[in-house]
Amino acid sequence: MVLIMSVNPGFGGQKFITSCLPKISSARAMIDRAESHALLEVDGGMKIDNVAQVLAAGADVLVAGSAIFSSKNYAATIAAMRAAGQHSSKTHSASPLTDRPRGWTFLPSSTVCIPSK
Repeated sequence: MVLIMSVNPGFGGQKFITSCLPKISSARAMIDRAESHALLEVDGGMKIDNVAQVLAAGADVLVAGSAIFSSKNYAATIAAMRAAGQHSSKTHSASPLTDRPRGWTFLPSSTVCIPSK
């Protein structure tokens, strides 16, 4: 797994740093060129309004904390984030190892993720 922090580490609730998008795309290209099975995880600033953009850049795993845990309805927030990412998962590049579209996993922080296959 390759992790890209998309906020300054240290405290929750920060805004996503949009200059990380080219880094995500670049990391995705490196992983694909190497024909690696590594997942690309992005942690920090995940919100309903940026999930699709981050997935389109090439992320496989998204980590969200404050967006969920500061909401009144965790399940509704998670569902909205998943729905926001559905378009990107349909257009996400194919894995060079399987020729199948990549899936993506949504990871609320403080939990353990088992990637979907």
